[in-house]
Amino acid sequence: RSCIKELTVVDSSKQYSNQNEIYNLILFDDEISGYIWNKIFIRDIIVKNNLYFNPLIHEIEDLCFVIDYLKYVKKIIQIEEQLYFYRDNPQSIMNQRFNLKKYSSIYGRLHVYTEIKNSKVNNDIKKNVWIQLIQCCFSYVKQIIFSRTFINKKKYLKEIITIFNSVSQDYRKYSQYNITFKIKLFILIVFSKIG
Repeated sequence: RSCIKELTVVDSSKQYSNQNEIYNLILFDDEISGYIWNKIFIRDIIVKNNLYFNPLIHEIEDLCFVIDYLKYVKKIIQIEEQLYFYRDNPQSIMNQRFNLKKYSSIYGRLHVYTEIKNSKVNNDIKKNVWIQLIQCCFSYVKQIIFSRTFINKKKYLKEIITIFNSVSQDYRKYSQYNITFKIKLFILIVFSKIG
């Protein structure tokens, strides 16, 4: 049975209108993050701007939607009141082993990075989102190579290399792990050729 609670007054003591603050909360704050379940959206903004979930992305699709939505708002309000009860589903994609649905999140990471790169947020945010995408590339290469059930490995490794090559130089000189970057890049290229 569902409970509906009507909010007549919202405590607006935590308002954010600075774009850097907003994106930091959505991208890097574990409590707020890019989750869809802990936010309320204005329907008119969604309809007017034709915002939707990409059906080809099965993980972090909510973050992609939130990033797209933020382009059309000037401020967000954070409230402390619990208005939503989250029920964990053991069958959800978050609780599955690495598979094609999980793999689709690399396109979500690329989408988020592209949107952030083209936004007016500061370079630190752009660099950190870039690092997340690069780490995702390295992680997925490893998971594909060592997976016993993943098929068409060469195809997906080539896709990752293409994504990696399209962004690899963007913030490389600012990366804190620049020393190991060349080694990881070499491994990524070698495995994509022999996969």
